[in-house]
Amino acid sequence: MKHCLIASFYASLTSALALIIIALPDYSGASILFGLFAFPVAFICSVALSYPLIYIRSKLSLKKWQSGSLFAITGLVLGGITPILILGSVSVDVNSIVFIMQYSFIGFVASSTAWYYVQHNVAI
Repeated sequence: MKHCLIASFYASLTSALALIIIALPDYSGASILFGLFAFPVAFICSVALSYPLIYIRSKLSLKKWQSGSLFAITGLVLGGITPILILGSVSVDVNSIVFIMQYSFIGFVASSTAWYYVQHNVAI
């Protein structure tokens, strides 16, 4: 459980910083507030997903690239779904697609950070 919490902390910290960096040109100082509000949400989502992903990685004895792909795809998909779940619905236009792709990228970066921690600190 310790590794799940530490990996989740790293992932949520990375996602909050990525959100701040992405939102900084458009929202300047308010982007820091976005990152502060996003940190606990990302931490809760990461905690909920870290144990199943670590369990799957250990039980299936996945290779390095397979476990990395599992974490990356999970981050991409759930990162893209998160704004849709929070906002309720998203219209289909260029701005909303870019918005969802930004969140997918943030999910990818967060899950890659968690995978890096798990890969180097959790024994199979």
